Amino acid sequence: MKRILLITVIAIMTAVSLFAQSKMSNRTRVIATAVKNNRSSQSPSLTTLKSVNNVDYITVFVRFNGAIDASVIEKYGGQVRTKYPETSIVTANVPVSALEALAADENIAYIEASQKTRTKMDQARSASNAQKVFDGVSPLPHAFKGNGVIVGIVDQEIQVSHINFWNEDKTRYRIKSFWNQNKNGSGGFGYTYGRFFTDSASILAAGYDMSSMESGHATHVTGIAAGADHSLDYYGMAGEADIVITSTTGEDADLTDGAQYIFHYADSVGKPCVINISMGGELGPHDGTDLCSSVLEGLVKPGNVIIGAAGNSGSVNVHLGKDFTPEDSIAGTFIELMYEWWMPYAMMEAWGEVGNDFEFAIVAYSPSGDSIFYSTPFFRASQDTSFRYRANVTGTRAIKFSADIASGINPLNNKPNIAIEYEQDDVSSSLKIGVLLRSDSGHVDLWCNDYCSAFTDNGYASRGWMSGDDAMSIGEGIAISKKVVAVASYVNKAESYDSTKGDISYFSSRGPSADGRLKPEIAAPGEGVYSSLPDKLYYSYGNEYTTYNGKKYYYGSMSGTSMACPYVTGVVATWLEANPNLDYDDLIDIFAHTAKKDNFTGSDLPDYTWGYGKIDAYEGLMYILGYPEGIENATDHQIVAIYPNPTVDLFTIGFASTDNNVTVSVYDLSGRQVMSTSLGNVSAGEERTFSLDGAPTGIYTVRIAGAKQSKCYKLVKQ
Repeated sequence: MKRILLITVIAIMTAVSLFAQSKMSNRTRVIATAVKNNRSSQSPSLTTLKSVNNVDYITVFVRFNGAIDASVIEKYGGQVRTKYPETSIVTANVPVSALEALAADENIAYIEASQKTRTKMDQARSASNAQKVFDGVSPLPHAFKGNGVIVGIVDQEIQVSHINFWNEDKTRYRIKSFWNQNKNGSGGFGYTYGRFFTDSASILAAGYDMSSMESGHATHVTGIAAGADHSLDYYGMAGEADIVITSTTGEDADLTDGAQYIFHYADSVGKPCVINISMGGELGPHDGTDLCSSVLEGLVKPGNVIIGAAGNSGSVNVHLGKDFTPEDSIAGTFIELMYEWWMPYAMMEAWGEVGNDFEFAIVAYSPSGDSIFYSTPFFRASQDTSFRYRANVTGTRAIKFSADIASGINPLNNKPNIAIEYEQDDVSSSLKIGVLLRSDSGHVDLWCNDYCSAFTDNGYASRGWMSGDDAMSIGEGIAISKKVVAVASYVNKAESYDSTKGDISYFSSRGPSADGRLKPEIAAPGEGVYSSLPDKLYYSYGNEYTTYNGKKYYYGSMSGTSMACPYVTGVVATWLEANPNLDYDDLIDIFAHTAKKDNFTGSDLPDYTWGYGKIDAYEGLMYILGYPEGIENATDHQIVAIYPNPTVDLFTIGFASTDNNVTVSVYDLSGRQVMSTSLGNVSAGEERTFSLDGAPTGIYTVRIAGAKQSKCYKLVKQ
């Protein structure tokens, strides 16, 4: 980097605010500072700001020290919305003016502002062999369409009255409950906001939630996951599943509330449930320690799973990572304002490693002079502080900007963190605005909000400036959670010059997570996917329609990991029909054994683009049911002998070779596990005997899985 040139500068650091030590996220402190300074409503940080009776408040996640006590929130003028006892977390509405006092309360462990998320925007069924599942192709005992399963959708812009949400012959309406969080109401079922519709008549009468009137995203997503209208061949993946909808405001606190409600409903009717959340954000630690991720992790259990869209930042330089040494102690990048003419903002967060501090500065660079024209002081990430920095730089190239900055050690992961919201007052300046990171050791990751900013070298890489990348760009809060399956998108139907059928979508976000976990876990078709659309927006698309009882219902194409996500959700619903107790770890096991590999994915999987590969609905179901076709490593030769077969009760397995960590499991034709026994290590020639006492007569599948080989065998009980 060039030496900083000193010129005439007026710099103002205002209102250094010593918030309660490390008990509020730095992004929350940036929001509070921005509110105090009347930041524009276009500001990214203010997407969560609300005003009631002239009182500004925001929705926050609050973690308690010990048991939840709602009276603590009420003491500071707030209101608890939802409790998550398993993680000692609540979502609450809290006045901005009371945040500092609440954070200082001894009962409070941490506060994190709810983040505004964004939606992660025919032939697809054949890509994963899903049609075989719907048709019950032999040796499947019957067709699987999600019967007896709840498909939950947490999303925005739904036409609940769409014909796609009835069953195939139009005799049964399948949306069982609809929570419109955007509708004025007193809530219900323990929730304090929105309006609930819980019977077919009231849901159909409600018709829509089109509060933002943009794309009809939820209508499209729900159709992919569970649509059943066959009139135009655009039906979805689980056409017999029941559906529960939460139409959300888009904040991640509302997403978690919606997910909790759907799981509660599923538990109340005794059915397994898979929830689709095709939404997410960009800012946060990306390691699963944020409170939104923690809440979702706590909701997942056997029979309750969540599928999330990986994100659409695959073509955006939303991330920058840097390893520092004493010899290589500084890195610089420029802030690209995507829509500077109406949104001259960038929201950024930098995260270091535990025990390694770093510093951050904002600079104005002169291309013509090849020099840094102006620099703020370097702000240390570990210093617990929050303030506004405003610069009015005079001289030959005047520039004005302001930045709300908060820093400190995050107590959830012990990493130094700095959050910055930057606003350029005058975008006509020829100066380029950038940031500098400085440290003698460790690694630092920098992320920005991809809908209005990115990191670029502006063509000055030869001068030492760095461009960002799309690594570690998985959506924050939802898909990054440790028990949420993140879904990548691949091209099933090429619709543009930069799409190649079969290849990964250019927009699909990449992994890993910041703590090194595999993300995404699986890929599914996500480009040019046709599904239902609300009739209130049909004119925006020029799409197809079907007519039923004199009313038109519309269908059209969308692309995004938002579309790949419900594809997987619907497939998982058919798998839950076969085994209602599947959990996150089971899904990973199924992906690992059955996901498709080809010339596009390569054979070296899993990786941070494809996960385990392309989902295969049929082979996954075969694996769950215990058929040999569903086991990737099955061999053609006998590894055991099973006798007698048929049997009345007892059967014996004789092992032909040694193996380790051997498990024997028996399944009936519905996929229900009848027996499972861990044998440990076995030797060549060893025999073990098992009993089917109490099991009815019929055909069973015996699955023998070891470290060296796995295979399935048919066993008949007479």
